[in-house]
Amino acid sequence: MKSKITLVTLLLSTGLAFTACHSHKGPGKKAEKVVSVIKDKLELNESQTAKLEKIKTEFINQRKSRKGEKQEKINIVKQQVLATSLDDNIAKNLLKERHQQQEADFDKFYGLIKDFHSSLSPDQKKELLGLIEKMEKRFSRHL
Repeated sequence: MKSKITLVTLLLSTGLAFTACHSHKGPGKKAEKVVSVIKDKLELNESQTAKLEKIKTEFINQRKSRKGEKQEKINIVKQQVLATSLDDNIAKNLLKERHQQQEADFDKFYGLIKDFHSSLSPDQKKELLGLIEKMEKRFSRHL
């Protein structure tokens, strides 16, 4: 059961991330569209919609809070590209920071997604699986 919830967690967060990355509208508007599609296709009630909205809000807030960090890391990578040799410590620190962020993100989003998942009926879960499979086909070239 835990592996199924983990899979749903990863796929939903990946779906939000991919859709936010592939939009000229920005992550907020794209996440809004994802929520709208899930809400309509799964015919969510008010409580379920509120849980999904909370996931979206956390995702958007996270992206906003890390905007400066992302540019800082890009600048570090650019400096490394121009260096005569790569600095192992810098590479290891960047990787370590990324892993720490992923663990923190998992802890934050897993609980929210688990709560949302537990509120879904078996029919809604089947419909959600269909949406995930559709997304999987659409983004398979990126995986």
